[in-house]
Amino acid sequence: MSRDTEFPARATRIQRPIPSEPFHSWRHVDGSALSHFYKLGSSYLLRFPELADFEVSPAGKCVRAWATPRTSAEVLRHLYLNQVVPLAASRRGALVLHASAINLGDGAIAFLGASGSGKSTLAASFASAGYGFLTDDGLRLEWTGSEYLAVPSHSSIRLCADSHGAITGRKHPRAAPKDKRRLTADVNLPHCDAARPLAALIMLGRRDVTEVEIQPLAARDALPQLAANAFFLSTGEPALLQAHFEHLCRAAESGMAYTLDYPRSYSCLPEVRQLVVKQFGHGASTGAKQYRHEH
Repeated sequence: MSRDTEFPARATRIQRPIPSEPFHSWRHVDGSALSHFYKLGSSYLLRFPELADFEVSPAGKCVRAWATPRTSAEVLRHLYLNQVVPLAASRRGALVLHASAINLGDGAIAFLGASGSGKSTLAASFASAGYGFLTDDGLRLEWTGSEYLAVPSHSSIRLCADSHGAITGRKHPRAAPKDKRRLTADVNLPHCDAARPLAALIMLGRRDVTEVEIQPLAARDALPQLAANAFFLSTGEPALLQAHFEHLCRAAESGMAYTLDYPRSYSCLPEVRQLVVKQFGHGASTGAKQYRHEH
């Protein structure tokens, strides 16, 4: 395993009140807290209420974990891989996006969006059709001086029970639709374990549509969307902020940003795959074209 995926030693403790206020929080759609970020001395404490605390070193190279007594190993692993590892990487100056990514031809196609927007379902759908996935979230991009490389992450995809059933054909009658289940890569769900040149940054857009449509996104419109979908753990250090902003501007101005509008119906996934492959697969041009597929 790489340093990023080595799981920290597990310890258990009850979450005690923290005297200081968080400098940032993530919230669910209903407004409830997903996580709070604190600065404790030179380190950072990431608190996932009632689940776990993680301490990230200043340089983002070391992580310690404390689960609450009721938190399962699977939940702790998910928080670490999909939330903490990307945040720690941002401390090292990496550009990490809330995005899944798949391997198409010789390039990586990234799907960006908030939790529940369909990133992981798309990655699993493409993988089940033979296009290996690089990650289901927390996509790290490395700048080589001439292009961005999409770096693969852990070889599993975490899906809601209904998405899991739609992808695998295995139903879970006793599971709530939004219960999470993890799929591990295998011959039917290939994982791409090598970095690939980034070919497209696709923002998941409207769902209240009747057609599947991909449209190019101008740099001025791509920049705020990239910023909203980037992992960044900082209290405002100027050098880190500058490096992060330069990454975002470079990605926005790359000409690789698009929006994807499609009905969030599992029956539409083959049409989405067909349209993405038509535009970006097999050396197809990624110029400013608009593609539409009627549903």
